[in-house]
Amino acid sequence: MAVYSKMWEFMNNRKHVFVSSYDEGIRRVRKNKGKYALLIESPKNDYTNERLPCDTMKVGRHLDAKGFGVATLLGSPLKHQINLAVLSLKESGTLMSLQNKWWIQQSQCHSSTKDMTELDDELSLSSLAGIFYILIAGLGLALVIALIEFWWNSRKQAKKSNMSLGEAMRMKARLTMGSARSDEELPRFRNNDRSRSLMDMPKL
Repeated sequence: MAVYSKMWEFMNNRKHVFVSSYDEGIRRVRKNKGKYALLIESPKNDYTNERLPCDTMKVGRHLDAKGFGVATLLGSPLKHQINLAVLSLKESGTLMSLQNKWWIQQSQCHSSTKDMTELDDELSLSSLAGIFYILIAGLGLALVIALIEFWWNSRKQAKKSNMSLGEAMRMKARLTMGSARSDEELPRFRNNDRSRSLMDMPKL
């Protein structure tokens, strides 16, 4: 907001920068050769940039994003119908097709390298591909770390309980699946079974 405040203060102190119409402002932009900038709605900006003499351009991103609306009388029955019609045109891609037809296909600046995706405010699958790649890479890294941790804990358990690594890993897997009560119970039961077997052996 500080930037916008400074912009308004600058313009308000120089009344000659204001214009009464878009056409007047566009003429001043073209006449002053880069020494005058016009704050304008993005659709008009994009349309003008595609018209001869092809000497204007959009600078930076949009200051904000606001949609156009269709005004009706308060309580008008047309409100619901218009809302549904506009929503249907937007979801079917008709609005984008019309914008492409009149802004791009009818362009008088054929050397323009602008991409149509810059005019589309909706997120597409291609624009989200990078996020999916990051998620997949993160899941793969998490899986590798989990496997390393599983192997390391199984190795420690095998040394502690004097068993093979494969047996410790199987025991860990059963514990993870809920087939045993805790990491310490199975080794203790195993040691108790060995002691009981030795105690039950008849003395010679």
